[in-house]
Amino acid sequence: MKQVFEVLLIEDSKTINNILSKRLEELGLKVTQAFTLKEAEDKLNQKNYDFLILDLHLPDGEGIDLLGSIQTITETKIIVLTSTADDESLRQELFNRGILDYIIKDQNFLYSVEEVIKIFEHFLSRKKKDILIIDDSKFVVRQVKRILETRNYNVDGAYTGKDGLELLEKKEYELIILDIELPDLHGLEILKKIREKPYLIYLPIIVLSGSNTPGLVRKILKSGANDYIKKPFVAEEFILKVDFWIDYFEQQMQLKRKTVELQRLNEKLEQIVKVEVAKNVEQEKMLLAQSRLAAMGELIAIIAHQWRQPLNVISTIANNVKIWLELKEYDIEKIKENCEHILRQINYLDTTIEDFRNFFKPQKNIVKTDFGKIVQKAVEILEHLLYVKDIELDIEKKSIKELKTYENDLLQAVINIIKNAVDAIENKRVRKIKILIDGCKLEIADNGGGVPSKIIKKIFEPYFSTKGEKGTGLGLYLSKLIVEEKCKGKLELRNEKDGAVFTINLCKN
Repeated sequence: MKQVFEVLLIEDSKTINNILSKRLEELGLKVTQAFTLKEAEDKLNQKNYDFLILDLHLPDGEGIDLLGSIQTITETKIIVLTSTADDESLRQELFNRGILDYIIKDQNFLYSVEEVIKIFEHFLSRKKKDILIIDDSKFVVRQVKRILETRNYNVDGAYTGKDGLELLEKKEYELIILDIELPDLHGLEILKKIREKPYLIYLPIIVLSGSNTPGLVRKILKSGANDYIKKPFVAEEFILKVDFWIDYFEQQMQLKRKTVELQRLNEKLEQIVKVEVAKNVEQEKMLLAQSRLAAMGELIAIIAHQWRQPLNVISTIANNVKIWLELKEYDIEKIKENCEHILRQINYLDTTIEDFRNFFKPQKNIVKTDFGKIVQKAVEILEHLLYVKDIELDIEKKSIKELKTYENDLLQAVINIIKNAVDAIENKRVRKIKILIDGCKLEIADNGGGVPSKIIKKIFEPYFSTKGEKGTGLGLYLSKLIVEEKCKGKLELRNEKDGAVFTINLCKN
């Protein structure tokens, strides 16, 4: 069960008392209010409090009169909130007696209230920090313990350099307070030994010394100390520096932990990215394979159409020769002529197969080619399809430029785009495809009316098809992949007056 801290707030200003009480209760503290010295004494006689917020000047007496009995019989932590600003000796005495802080009420009392709240937030959110003081003076060690332990610090003392170094081997600390003059080892030597250990490089060290000559201070700071305080020290200054370096060390350690976490996260993310990239590569390979299979099915149908006529011719000739032989009405010259005709048809079939075999053959090497050759091969492969669909094909060559690219892959992209144009104009009365070759740029335009504006941005997405169940939605996606990823070019689509225009631009390679 979480402990609820009790606070006795002794302040004669009802405005400050009420505002501060409300803010402390918001932090989860249980607040008891007192407005006079008599009220405070009565409440302290009834119970002990974890914290006391005390105004030094009350209407019926001096608040300081409460401090002796409070600190001798309880462990109450005290914050002085007062308008007394000039009495430095009183201020020093109160810090030596272990108060948490001494806050001046000025005209902007809301700021003073927030200063008090900061102390509680700091105290409540922080677990006990471990501090090591290495000093041969038992008085100084006791003084430091008295000042710091009431502020939620745990202080271990060592009276020799050797004892201090042994404690550092056994326990982790957030701060070292080091006397420069020790009976066995000089403080500079201890600094050197501490900073030699990698795990102690960032540990803050405040050096105490009776001397503050510039040369000594410079040597101390250059040897690895973070700060320097001259003996005898002012308690408030000492507390401020301890708080500062403790908070600094905590921030540095948090930053270091966050850095390590980020490094681990980056490594994890890099691994995830590698895995996802590998998956994407495999997926692209699969999509390419699917596209090739779909294209293969369509092109096999084209092959079948292209073979049908030659096969019919061969079949007719063979039947004629068979009849002549059966009727014994044959002419040797005529048979030779028909055999030569058969051989020509077989050669045509063989050429067709070779063209398609080259199309489906994976290509790993870049070769020299040009758009004229690629378009010619594409038209030869699609010749029968264009004939059956009654497509009017217009090829214009402004200029031809040699390209170094993956010819077969680029051929597949061109075939995909031409077939897409064929599908787009299938229902048109006049079906036209215009191909323009201009150096390293190729345009394929149709008169199909164009791509609807609502889907034009999706046309290159995988599995997006306007053909319903008849389409795979991979043709144009793979074409863009081939042109842009493999061939390092650009594939774009725009609508013109008559229809869609696909542009392949390889001018940068």
